[in-house]
Amino acid sequence: MPGRQLDNWLDGFLDYTKRVESPKSLRLWTGISTIAAVLQRKCAITYGEETWFPNLYVVLIAPAAQVRKSTITNRAKELLLLVAETNISPNAVTRQRLIRLMKNSKVEAFDPITGGECVPQCPMTVFSGEFTVFLGYQDREFMTMLADWYDCDTNWSYETKHPVAGSNVDNIHNIWMNLFGATTPQLLKSAIPPEFISGGLASRTIFIYEEKGVLVKGNIPRNLKLRQLLVNDLQRIKLLKGMYKTTEDFDKEWESFREDSHNNSPFKGNPMFDAYVSRRAAHIAKLSVILHASYSDTILVDGEDIRKAITILREAEKNMHRVFGGVGDSPYAALTDRILRIIEKSGQTTFGELMNTFKYDCDSWRMEKILDVLGAARLITRPPGITTNAVSTIRFRKKSSTN
Repeated sequence: MPGRQLDNWLDGFLDYTKRVESPKSLRLWTGISTIAAVLQRKCAITYGEETWFPNLYVVLIAPAAQVRKSTITNRAKELLLLVAETNISPNAVTRQRLIRLMKNSKVEAFDPITGGECVPQCPMTVFSGEFTVFLGYQDREFMTMLADWYDCDTNWSYETKHPVAGSNVDNIHNIWMNLFGATTPQLLKSAIPPEFISGGLASRTIFIYEEKGVLVKGNIPRNLKLRQLLVNDLQRIKLLKGMYKTTEDFDKEWESFREDSHNNSPFKGNPMFDAYVSRRAAHIAKLSVILHASYSDTILVDGEDIRKAITILREAEKNMHRVFGGVGDSPYAALTDRILRIIEKSGQTTFGELMNTFKYDCDSWRMEKILDVLGAARLITRPPGITTNAVSTIRFRKKSSTN
């Protein structure tokens, strides 16, 4: 097969999709997930006692029809469908059917752990333009299974209804699951049970949150020549295999990141993300491999790869807390979050303006109590005492520092 035709596949993908009215962050993570889909289990990276394969769980989150989530998802899926032997799940599937599809996806492929022999592997990628259609609603068993598959176990067993070869237990060897989807905040919160948000599937997922799309002017057709170059290079990337080595520069950056992540959580004071934070190092290791594979056939990640991975992940984490805003034990948690969003967007508002916006959701007494909570949390500032006066000013309190 000829060499690569693009200097960097991700740069090429961003160029190819620049006329899709999606923010760059959404297009970038779509491209990252596309590369992961072809790397599969043939590549891995080890650090200390840990081994990670380059699979990711990524979900784009934005209000309906605002950022062209389905369009960007379909652009990437079209490319993958043109690459040989890339197993893509149906958009909607039952748990039992997905298990069968995973088992039937078996191929003989290079094992990076043993470093030579080919072994049976079961790679599967989910590319879903509406993630909740794939996920279902409150399907705890399905979500638990997907969380289990994230770690790409060597042997995964499950109990069947009917005996197979005299046994009710069947095994799938060398699972590899890569998951990419898109949905709205409201649909996601209705699909995932509250107890699954701080752990399980959600804690393994990188959520990319945006609120507004971009405006693209002009009627310029898609670059089909560039699309073919992207497909050709994806086919080339799919040939990569091996256990990625690290440079001394990578090692220094890795240790620095782990220490900083341990001492300075990007979600400090929000226990909902504690389990996610414990997996940040895994995300960085996987991202480093994917970013390197985007431009090089060498099985070696360096300092530049991990620095870029850290920058990309930290940028995504700035808005990640918004994904589950309004989730909590209080019956007014969702309303509190909506009110805070309005104050944040305007920067400054009045009690009367808030009451006019939320007149069908709460009375003045409830609004006062919600503002008390936001004030105590140091998220807003307002005059002391009872402030139900219509013209009393409420201001959003900007953070003094960021990670």
